[in-house]
Amino acid sequence: MLWCPNNGRERIAAVIDEAKKSLWLQNERYQDTVIVERIVRAVTRGVRVRIMARAPHKLSGKKLAEGIGGLRIMHDVGAKVHLLKGLKLHGKIVIADGTRAIVGSINLSPGSFDSRRELAIETKSKRVLKRLIEVSRRDWKNSRRIDLSDQGILADLEKHGSKDANLLALRP
Repeated sequence: MLWCPNNGRERIAAVIDEAKKSLWLQNERYQDTVIVERIVRAVTRGVRVRIMARAPHKLSGKKLAEGIGGLRIMHDVGAKVHLLKGLKLHGKIVIADGTRAIVGSINLSPGSFDSRRELAIETKSKRVLKRLIEVSRRDWKNSRRIDLSDQGILADLEKHGSKDANLLALRP
């Protein structure tokens, strides 16, 4: 199907909405409220959701508040949220039920959906899916859970010298 400006959100939302058993997501940011809502709904209908994200200290300003908020909401309903160890996460992947995937340049943020030229490929190719699943499983094994508690976020931000912790409503 054709990807056009301003239809990326709808296309990714549709893949998330149609997932029945599992979702693997790799993305730097989870800031788009429509996508976060769809992921929450997937978890609540029983879909096993595994999210790979960037560390809190890699976000700044408005991106920090939106990004941490989205991750915490998804985590609170049962999504597993991890951080890739040893490599900078830059890939953008959505895999639904091992049968359908979207790979591209789209961050799950309003700017990527609304005001930038982004590219994505949607595939059902068994060969491509097999490889994407292998990579996702290997990445998951080489990852760790992100501590999204107030203390965990503050510790990460402080350890890396972030000055933006005041943008979050966190208790030390």
